[in-house]
Amino acid sequence: MRKPQPSVASVTPGSICADELMPLAEFCRRLRIGNKTWRSMRDSGLKSALIGKQRYILGRDALDFFAKLTEAVPAKEAEQ
Repeated sequence: MRKPQPSVASVTPGSICADELMPLAEFCRRLRIGNKTWRSMRDSGLKSALIGKQRYILGRDALDFFAKLTEAVPAKEAEQ
């Protein structure tokens, strides 16, 4: 008997692995964000790839984006 594969819906919200490629809709679902937040992230430097009519996010690019955000926070706090 084969082991059942986990469905996309069973992935823990907020979980992103560096070695996965996910459609934009799945990325937004996992982070529980809407289009406005996604556009803000894109405008702030989050990379994505348009393949046909579907946009994809590479997990590594998302994690790098969040790492850069956390590096920028202490610099802003130091100014206050």
